[in-house]
Amino acid sequence: MESELPYEIDGAVIKINDNTACQKLGLKTNVPAYAIAYKRPEWFNEAQTKLERIVVQVGRTGVLTPVAEVTPVFLDGTTISRITLHNEDEIRRKDIRIGDTVVIKRAGRVIPAIVRVDDDQRTGAERHFDMPDTCPSCGTKVSRRELAGAGGIEAAIRCENERCPAQGARRIEYFASRAALNIDGLGEVVADKLVERDLAHSVFDLYALDLDTLANLNLGTAEEPRQLGEKIAQRILDALAASRTAPLAKWLFALGLPGVGETIAIKLAGAHPTIADLAHSTLLPLIVQQPELDEQIKRANPKGRNNRSRTETEKENLAIEHQRLVQEREANIEQINRAHLDGLGPIIANDVIEFFRSPAGHAVLRELKRLEIEPKGEAPRAVGETGPFAGKTVVVTGTLENFSREFAQAALRKAGAKVTSSVTKNTDYLIAGTKAGSKLTTAQSLGIEILDESQFIALLK
Repeated sequence: MESELPYEIDGAVIKINDNTACQKLGLKTNVPAYAIAYKRPEWFNEAQTKLERIVVQVGRTGVLTPVAEVTPVFLDGTTISRITLHNEDEIRRKDIRIGDTVVIKRAGRVIPAIVRVDDDQRTGAERHFDMPDTCPSCGTKVSRRELAGAGGIEAAIRCENERCPAQGARRIEYFASRAALNIDGLGEVVADKLVERDLAHSVFDLYALDLDTLANLNLGTAEEPRQLGEKIAQRILDALAASRTAPLAKWLFALGLPGVGETIAIKLAGAHPTIADLAHSTLLPLIVQQPELDEQIKRANPKGRNNRSRTETEKENLAIEHQRLVQEREANIEQINRAHLDGLGPIIANDVIEFFRSPAGHAVLRELKRLEIEPKGEAPRAVGETGPFAGKTVVVTGTLENFSREFAQAALRKAGAKVTSSVTKNTDYLIAGTKAGSKLTTAQSLGIEILDESQFIALLK
């Protein structure tokens, strides 16, 4: 029984324990006839609990997200008490009500999710939930925008107040996270209290903090005070000092530019020496105009369906224009590829351009200049074509013993690898540390080469 094992499994392979019998049975198509895979049914990883209340969280971009608080329940090795409901449309689709008995699971055995409501257990006392008309943090009237989601067009409810305390706290927390500038000691609670105590409203306010102020920060209440302490305060200040010289890619990610995740930040920083160069990029407009250029090429094609009725003279003129546009596109693509910006789409490129045109973008440049922080970009290093990771797509998962996952990813990129977060059929290697989860299972099912930490280090050397 699985409960008797010292580790978790999500299935098993059942084989005939006789070599002679196995050889006689042989293969059926391309799988052995002497073995069968057993996967647990979906309901095996589900649990029931009661939805006690729904609270609304405000994210760093101002989006309001409903979160279900449920009676704590143990599932897949962890106790679950809070589950995101994503948005109002999701609540309506699943007809989720306060007081419902709900069935939950951990999507990908990681993220808690409500699968369905157990209608049979409804008593009539359950209450419908409506998203608020004002921000629960600052009281500003919220706006509704339609966004493309996994389930189609969904309504995002957003607080547009840039001085909203909740947004400020979440931006500070994001800025300090390990994947961003790694300000050790500055987590969710500290970020909340810095904003609540009026000590910081933007990430740049952090650089004005001193040891005495930070050490005496009250993380508790007036009735039950709890100071941050000098040791943690000094750790935060040391990390802030070190962040001044952090590379541009880290800063772009930490500042939360629209659409810019870790991979895109590295691409942008590799193509622009400074953040000022990015703000006035000549490369991003080339990416933005690609779809329109493609459409112009299509319209100018003399052999196109819409141009069949044109005269020969008109077709000759179109052919000249068509050739000019094709050459322009090829020249643009060459520039984009030379800058290693291939794969960066026009929507994100345009979002970055618009950010630096906005008051928020101007404020970022102004604050960095005031603080004399000049993060530098790092062009991709030239790597030998014979290296084991050159040109390979690699995913890192689990906990590594000798260094952090971020360090491993940076080392892979310097070795010429393309580092991604998801395992697909195009993945060449999965580097698996301890407690590797669903990515390891996916890699095994796809036949992807899996390296442990010692094998990874040996190849990297």
